[in-house]
Amino acid sequence: MMRISVKNRPEAALVFIIFISIIIILISGCLNNSATETQEDQGSQISAKAETAQKKAIEKVSDELSVLNSKDWAKLAVQIGRPRATALLWYHLKTTYNVDTKVVFGNPKKLDAAVAIMESTGGTSPFPTTSIKGVKYYIIDPTVPAIIGEFKYGDLFDDPGNTYLSYSYFRLFPEDIEIVKQWMKESGVNIQYTDFPAK
Repeated sequence: MMRISVKNRPEAALVFIIFISIIIILISGCLNNSATETQEDQGSQISAKAETAQKKAIEKVSDELSVLNSKDWAKLAVQIGRPRATALLWYHLKTTYNVDTKVVFGNPKKLDAAVAIMESTGGTSPFPTTSIKGVKYYIIDPTVPAIIGEFKYGDLFDDPGNTYLSYSYFRLFPEDIEIVKQWMKESGVNIQYTDFPAK
C-alpha cells in the first residue's frame, strides 16, 4: 500500500488544511445558528409572558366586556333594566379586577347610568376617556357592554347604593337575581355580585 507524504506534497497539505478549515467553519456556523434560534425562541416566550403579566387593568376589563358581549349580556341588560345592569357590572368589575369603579349618571336622564373607571387605576391606553371634574375616566355602557367615547354625564358616585336616587333603582330583587342566575347557567359565565358570588 502506497502512502502519500504531506511533507513531500506541499499542495496536498494546503488542500487538506483548507478542507479542515471549511468543515470547522461550517460546524461552528450551524452551532451558532442553532444557539441563536434557541435564544430567539426563548426571548419570544419571555416577551409573551411579560406582555401578559404587564397587561393593564383596563385591557383586562375590555377583554371581560368582549366575553360578556359574546354571551348575550345585552339581552340580560334589557331584561333587568339599565340601572340594575349598571349595578351588576359595577360590582363585578370592581371585585374581579380591583379597579376604582364608579357609577356615573346620565344627563339629562339620570337613570341612563354607566360604569366609570379612573384612568389612573385602569392604566393609560388607546381607549377613549371622558374628563369628569378634571379626572379622566373610561366610561362603560352597561347595556352593550363596551368602553364608549361619548357620554353625557351627570353626577358620579362610588356606589350605586349611596346616591340621592332610591336604591331600588339599582338593587337586584329576587326576580332579577333569578334572571341573572339563569343567564349565567346558559352562558357559562360567572358574575360576582353580593347575592351570588362566583362559583
